[in-house]
Amino acid sequence: MHQSGWKRGDRIVHADRPEWGIGSIIDAQAVTHNGTRSQRLRIRFERAGIKVLATAHASLRRPEPTSSERGADRAVCGGLAPGASESDDPTILLGTLPEETTDPFALPESRLAATGRQYRFTGTGGSLLDWAAARTEMADPLSRYTRGQLEEFFERYRRLLDENLFQLARDLIRTDPVRAARTLGELPPAARRVLEAHHARR
Repeated sequence: MHQSGWKRGDRIVHADRPEWGIGSIIDAQAVTHNGTRSQRLRIRFERAGIKVLATAHASLRRPEPTSSERGADRAVCGGLAPGASESDDPTILLGTLPEETTDPFALPESRLAATGRQYRFTGTGGSLLDWAAARTEMADPLSRYTRGQLEEFFERYRRLLDENLFQLARDLIRTDPVRAARTLGELPPAARRVLEAHHARR
């Protein structure tokens, strides 16, 4: 989502780099990009420091409400906050795939590309924490989970991710081999290696 009208102090998340955590806008300048009004934002992210991003290129959104904010909404509404669900629990999010990888209304190649991007997380070292932060929007996942717990969550997550990758690739090859060849060729190397290993075992 390329939203304009961001202002200093707004909280923000980079949808393609959720592992950066929640950012706070330090400065917002109006600019023009290819004849279209846009903004150049200077943002301090919890886990990535200061970044300068253009709204014409970066997919930026507001962060999900915190649990305390959802609790306040429940008190007012007498139930779940609008748009909230039980899946907002961080532990549940660690065991599920991002919506863009499974959205039945998205084009198959879009779901496949989104699935491929998830292979940037390796499940070891800092990448494990980046993955947990991306899934939960927690600045420090180790404040709630042990590293061993995160490793177990990640192992289950990777099994789901691999299954989704295999299914999407299989479906696209069956319905449109030409488009499949192009899309599979654009996958990150880590995702292509997983597919190649899978085919070698068959």
